[in-house]
Amino acid sequence: INLGTALVAGGFDNAIKYSPPGSTITLRAGLAGQRACIAVQDEGEGIAPADLGAIFERFVRLHRRGDGAGLGLAIARTIIEAHGGEITVDSVLHKGSLFSLWLPLGKTS
Repeated sequence: INLGTALVAGGFDNAIKYSPPGSTITLRAGLAGQRACIAVQDEGEGIAPADLGAIFERFVRLHRRGDGAGLGLAIARTIIEAHGGEITVDSVLHKGSLFSLWLPLGKTS
């Protein structure tokens, strides 16, 4: 399994955990300038605005179901940033979340 596959699989895993049965999870990929974007959107619980600033920190769980240690998003951010990219989130409480992984095309300096 390569790094990109692992990151996308982790995004799908989170979307499945926090979405109700029968809801839609959407994967999008595209290019914007000199960057590639892979986005995972769900119709799940969403994330409260007050919590958005902390979700990429280590050991943050937000009192949700699931059995993780609160490291997945922190590790994902560290890996993506080490490759010159960024991960962003847009979320509306009780409506869902959109996680976007942005990576530069070509070699970074």
